[in-house]
Amino acid sequence: TDSASVTVRVQSNLSVAVTDAATTAVPGEDHSYTVTVRNDGFVHVNAVSLDAALPVYSNGVVDAGFVGGSIQWQCTAFDGACCNSNTSNCGVGTPTAPVTANTLTSHLIDLPAASHVVFTATGRIDSRASGDLSSDAQITIPNGVSDANPADNSSLDDDTTLVPEADLLLDKRLVSIEPVDGQLYYHLVYSVDVENRGPSRAMGVHLSDPLSDSQLDVASASWCSVPVASGAVDCSGASPTAGAFDATFDLVLNQKQRFLVEVDTTDAPSGQITNEVSLDWGAVAKSDTVISNIGGEANLEVTNTDGRATAVPGTENEYVIRVANHGPSDVFGARVTDLFPPKLEDVSWTCSAITPIPGDLSSATTAGPGGSAGAALVTTNDGRHVYQLVSVSGVPTLLAYTRNNVPGLHFGELTELETETNGVNDPGDSGTTVTGMEAPIDIALSTNNA
Repeated sequence: TDSASVTVRVQSNLSVAVTDAATTAVPGEDHSYTVTVRNDGFVHVNAVSLDAALPVYSNGVVDAGFVGGSIQWQCTAFDGACCNSNTSNCGVGTPTAPVTANTLTSHLIDLPAASHVVFTATGRIDSRASGDLSSDAQITIPNGVSDANPADNSSLDDDTTLVPEADLLLDKRLVSIEPVDGQLYYHLVYSVDVENRGPSRAMGVHLSDPLSDSQLDVASASWCSVPVASGAVDCSGASPTAGAFDATFDLVLNQKQRFLVEVDTTDAPSGQITNEVSLDWGAVAKSDTVISNIGGEANLEVTNTDGRATAVPGTENEYVIRVANHGPSDVFGARVTDLFPPKLEDVSWTCSAITPIPGDLSSATTAGPGGSAGAALVTTNDGRHVYQLVSVSGVPTLLAYTRNNVPGLHFGELTELETETNGVNDPGDSGTTVTGMEAPIDIALSTNNA
């Protein structure tokens, strides 16, 4: 007989790997990491201890982290592995019930040969987070078990850069416009609201309003920051800053910031004043414009109807809201609101503008040169030219005008283009002398507007 002494070592090949499969993430959004623990050896290993953690944001301590209490863990087992040691619920391939915890500490799992488990951790990255996000995990092998490669028993994923995104809402309004007693100028107050709808905090938001309209006196300008709920309509209760509005500030998630801008007009302003504020934050650029009337009077009308007396639940219903300006002045920046009742679902709306028809001229007393009464008037179909038949000192005369047909401040204005007098050659144009206008009665355009 012969004998030999053999030492049997229980050896396996365990490893852990953590990853989020991403290089960027957005603060304020949900984000996930997976922690995979494998047994690539040939020996069953029970009670493998797993420690894994996701960082929790703490101002000034941990800049890149999750919202505490938002992290949930679930585990899926494969090839007979057990997410929880010493249980019969193993290798079923379905996730365990979620567990809320910032870390997994000494969590025991069972790993037969050639099996693995996958833990998925999902949480909300804090909206204030910045820098690079990281997560680490490590496993501890039970006593008496030898691991073929201990170097892969810990893992770190630290290559995820946080890139903030924010939906910034910008709203500028004219609070008041008032004449100054004993002066020829007006005093204007504007409000500028900025709101951060998230998901991330916005650092270094820049707002500017150069007050570039030529009828605004920049030297008189000042601005201030006021609480949104204060109801302030000017800077009298704040500490205003002199000059055109220019501010840089931070907005946390869901924060709304209000500024008031005060400025005088130049002496004797007229028409309209245009004022624009601009917002810049990283790649985000927005602007909002307020167009205001100086003086004037208007009669605005609004109607709202669906054209029916009954409606069937579950079917679509259409309302038509019509806003009209009956003049006499143009109106800029009029606001229309409609608070839809909760009985209406999936509401959407569109808007179409109907400007005055350029051809609609109906003045029975249109005056010619010297205030003479107009005998006839006609406009081209496109509204760009107007022809007027008048009598000047008893001589029949045809006046031709160009007309501004672009809606806006100068819409409808006439500019004299040409005058044709019966039987008189006009050296200013190359056309023939107009004749045959003795005792004119009316004027008409040919079918091709010639």
